[in-house]
Amino acid sequence: MKRTDLKPHPLNSWVYGDSYDNELLESIRAHGILEPILVTKDGRIISGHRRWNAAVNIGLEDVPITVSELTDELDIQEAIIEANKQRKKTPEQRAREFKALKEIEGKRNPPGNPRSDKKLIPANLPELKGTESRTRAAEKVGMKHRTAEKASKVVTVIDALEKEGKLADSSALREMLNKKSVHRAYSTAQELKLIPKNGKKKIAKQRPIQVEQKLPEPNHAYVLNSFITGFQTMKENFRRTLEHYQLWDSVQEFFDCISEKYEQVCEGKAPEDQREF
Repeated sequence: MKRTDLKPHPLNSWVYGDSYDNELLESIRAHGILEPILVTKDGRIISGHRRWNAAVNIGLEDVPITVSELTDELDIQEAIIEANKQRKKTPEQRAREFKALKEIEGKRNPPGNPRSDKKLIPANLPELKGTESRTRAAEKVGMKHRTAEKASKVVTVIDALEKEGKLADSSALREMLNKKSVHRAYSTAQELKLIPKNGKKKIAKQRPIQVEQKLPEPNHAYVLNSFITGFQTMKENFRRTLEHYQLWDSVQEFFDCISEKYEQVCEGKAPEDQREF
């Protein structure tokens, strides 16, 4: 097929960038494209963007292709990510995969619509908004869902900074994400007020303790509310101390996990058998 008749898929560029390396370029220059490029019926590339880019650089007129039977756009997008499953990826690329997969899951199973596999979910478990699609997407990219969510938010900030023309800031945050850690990049974005913090003040303001107005509920909601407020205070003190010694990144996820669990309990979102203690 004529190389000019093929079109790269925008999702691939957004997730991977896909610049070819010199080894691939020289291989194609010497032997041509050995593995056909997988394309849709209308010529959009599913797998083989780097081979196609190398062919453009070399000036090849014809490239071998295999036409996929996929026609649904969500299936095509998922196939693009699946085709890159074995490649070595940066945290940013995995975060972008997570965002794309979560969006695909959300479109396939919008809120209010019954899940096709709902029968697999135990009847005693409550519906969790967005949790299932988030967990599925995180598993597919090989990240914990909380880490994937943080990386996704950092990527959103990077894209926003680039759109605003703040290329130096976006480049610095990208380097921190890819070469330091997800938590370091996320914390830095929070310190710069690019990602809102969920601190103790917000929790205390939303759920004030009113001893005289309301007695403790049978499920100990009052006691748990007091506990989470005290826990957030302790967490904040720990954070200040550990950040001073650059140790906060290693324990932040542990504290966040406990905070999230008890917030769910206090708000009545946890399963019944997990609300008592």
